[in-house]
Amino acid sequence: MDERNYNLWLYCINGIGSAKIEHMLGVFGSAERVFRATSSELAQIEGLTNENIKNILDNANDEVLFVRSSWIKERGVTFLSRYCDGYPRALKEVAAPPFGLFVKGKLPDDDAPKVAIIGSRRCTEYGRSVSHKLALELAAAGVIVVSGFAKGIDSVAHRAALQAGGETIGVMGCGIDICYPAENKQLMNDIVNSGCLMSAYLPSSRPLPAYFPARNRIISGMCKAIIVVEASMRSGTLITVGHALEQGREVFAVPGSILSSLSEGTNLLIKEGAAVATSAEDVISALGIKPKNLQSKELEKKSEKQELDSNEAAVLRCIQDAQPAMFDHIAQTTGLATSEVNYVLVMLEMKGFIEKLPGLRYIAKA
Repeated sequence: MDERNYNLWLYCINGIGSAKIEHMLGVFGSAERVFRATSSELAQIEGLTNENIKNILDNANDEVLFVRSSWIKERGVTFLSRYCDGYPRALKEVAAPPFGLFVKGKLPDDDAPKVAIIGSRRCTEYGRSVSHKLALELAAAGVIVVSGFAKGIDSVAHRAALQAGGETIGVMGCGIDICYPAENKQLMNDIVNSGCLMSAYLPSSRPLPAYFPARNRIISGMCKAIIVVEASMRSGTLITVGHALEQGREVFAVPGSILSSLSEGTNLLIKEGAAVATSAEDVISALGIKPKNLQSKELEKKSEKQELDSNEAAVLRCIQDAQPAMFDHIAQTTGLATSEVNYVLVMLEMKGFIEKLPGLRYIAKA
């Protein structure tokens, strides 16, 4: 067994957090030496409780060591401690980074620019459209899109980055083997194939409210900047903004309607000095990123023709069959909820497949 396996073993012991691990490694010099430590040696470590010592000794056997390493290997998961070469450099440099990360998929190159797109789970159609646009353009320019794998803005950003043929990182607030939210199962698989999922939490850890602030610190810590698309005044997204500022990251906000509660947070950020983001070019220019391939319009068309989700395809067929198609006819024919039809129509119009006419009528573009 190499040191990485011993680091994994130590990280998986209940009640032993990153701070205690770092302290023990400072005393013993390696996780393997902790594994082989006696009760009296462990008792000399400041901050370790009797329960901590018992948990370490109870798990300090070759069978547990083997089971831990076999579990991640069988599931295609990689464990990275802060002392591994593959651990994200930018995250390693912030204050109190997690000692360990579980990664599934391929972690993008450390030197590739990374930008987070975050926002409300209960986003509006405007927020969805903006998240899609920004992620698509950034990914087309070679920027890695990072987000939190949640409903709403996060999921839209991940999907758009993949749609553009780019890479994306989903940072999870639960174990890497838990799909949360459950409806993101396909997205989970797609991200693993074109990027990676990442979690600081042990496998099988259920999502808990207390986990998400730490997840947000990882999101901001990995990136050169974060873009807030939609956020209410009490949004957890604003906690991520606080982390980003502490970590010296750039903060961008998307302006929104003064009548929307989901734009109160972003508009306030702009008032307080956050940079305005209305396109990927705003972010790329401000950060001095040299785009790999800034042909977003061409890539957008290419990627969109290759992939429409089932709802988009159904709505487009309906419009092609009855030109011009009325909104009510589309909803009735597809059987989709009104809110979903609204969203799909906005996406199809933005992608250039349809055109909106007066009177809630729609036609397909050639």
